[in-house]
Amino acid sequence: MKYLDSIDVENKKVALRIDVNLPFDDNGECLNFTGLYRRIAPSFNYLRSKQSSIILLASHQSKKSLLQLSKKIAEHFKVEIDFANSLDEAKQKVSQLQSGNVLMLENLAILNDEQKCDKVFANKLIELCDIYVVDSFSETILPLTSTTTALSISKNSCTGLLIKKELEYYDKSVLNPKRPFCVIVGGAKAAPKIEILRYMVQKADVVLVGGAIANSFLAVQGTQMGRSLIEKELFPKIMEFIALLARRDCKSYFPVDFRIGDSVRTHGMARAVTAQDIPADSMVLDIGPATSILFEEAITRAETILWNGPMGTLENEDYAQGTTQLVQSLAAAHGLTVAGGVATEVAVHNMELEHRFDHLSTGGQAFLDMIQGHKLPGLIALGYK
Repeated sequence: MKYLDSIDVENKKVALRIDVNLPFDDNGECLNFTGLYRRIAPSFNYLRSKQSSIILLASHQSKKSLLQLSKKIAEHFKVEIDFANSLDEAKQKVSQLQSGNVLMLENLAILNDEQKCDKVFANKLIELCDIYVVDSFSETILPLTSTTTALSISKNSCTGLLIKKELEYYDKSVLNPKRPFCVIVGGAKAAPKIEILRYMVQKADVVLVGGAIANSFLAVQGTQMGRSLIEKELFPKIMEFIALLARRDCKSYFPVDFRIGDSVRTHGMARAVTAQDIPADSMVLDIGPATSILFEEAITRAETILWNGPMGTLENEDYAQGTTQLVQSLAAAHGLTVAGGVATEVAVHNMELEHRFDHLSTGGQAFLDMIQGHKLPGLIALGYK
């Protein structure tokens, strides 16, 4: 793979395919500007330091205009950004683009169906620049016109610094971790997480399981879980996983207590009970304080920690304490800490502790796919093997 910081971009016209794959409101406003700027900053700031002429390319499935977003980016990075509503307008403005200037093209999803992998459209994007840079990690899960197809056409392309960092920490946390290696998995649904656990248990020394997915693991072993979310259709797979754990030299920790309530919407009724004392009419909505201590002890001993998924129901603060405590434990850990997933990123962002993690992935589903060992089309197109 060729990376942005290893090629000559000084005074060159560089198309930078950025990652704006974040939630927008009905007015086209991004709902997580901090996350947006964090995704853009590495390559954007590097190119500005080299006095490159920058053409920002982005796609968002909302198909709303990126004009207001371009103004927010300009304001945050303290730079003027011109805007092109079409490829023809972009071509005309690029011809006059001076070193250090920035132009942003309209939402590619408006101008073209990204999933068609249109070679004609991709070629027009390539013609805008001297160097084509792809730095949208969250979109590497799919072949897209502006990522995979454009790379197949371009004779002078490379990988951006955001993706470079993602791959560096994937290597440090999954492929070649310092041991003990601790994997923490939470979230609401067990189905998408079982395959992650099956893959990671082959590599990890310690596995911590929390969130609603722990309900099904405990239920299959005979624990009465009241009205809690249980995925009975997954019991055969969960039993296979438990058998796999028994054959592996990998310690596993499940919750020993919980915070329970009548429903997710009920406030002020949370109370902690042991796993053996869950009332039949209650729901498990968070891990309990004893489990937080148990998990913290495992985290303290680990040299590498990989986390995905909250420990409870984040939309109700009564049941966010398990996740809050976990974030604090990880922020204080001496080992390498890597976290990823949409809800995970939100939990860390809400506590303003991003700076205490070695790496907070921007990949969402791409992060989950990668830690399972899946080959991502966008990374393959960049030359990753």
